[in-house]
Amino acid sequence: MGSVIKTVTYYKTAFWETKGFHGSCIVIDDTEPVNFILNDTKPDGSYPALLSYIPGGKAISWNQKSSEERKAALCKLYSKIFKSEDALQPINYLEFAWIGTPFIGGGHSPFYPPGVITGYARYVLINVYFCR
Repeated sequence: MGSVIKTVTYYKTAFWETKGFHGSCIVIDDTEPVNFILNDTKPDGSYPALLSYIPGGKAISWNQKSSEERKAALCKLYSKIFKSEDALQPINYLEFAWIGTPFIGGGHSPFYPPGVITGYARYVLINVYFCR
């Protein structure tokens, strides 16, 4: 199984929308904990939230830090990306570290060695996320 930490950061308002951002983006920076951010606000606009995954080797190193350290790093990143100090003031933060959970041994994304997808593609569901 893959190494991953899932995070959801809740805010009072969807501040990113007032700045003209959708809330979902790809992060191309190896120094940051996440590779992408998704707007997880409910369809009716309630519970404004940003969802991120800390993947792979990043999950291994960030798992050594506290939940508060991960939260602070993510809020700082969100503030930088969405150009808003509001990102530094979440009203709630939740995370689940599959990597540190006994008897699970990893995250939601298993490692597929060569030949698995090409040999079993019709049996494997692959989720693809597109940003607008």
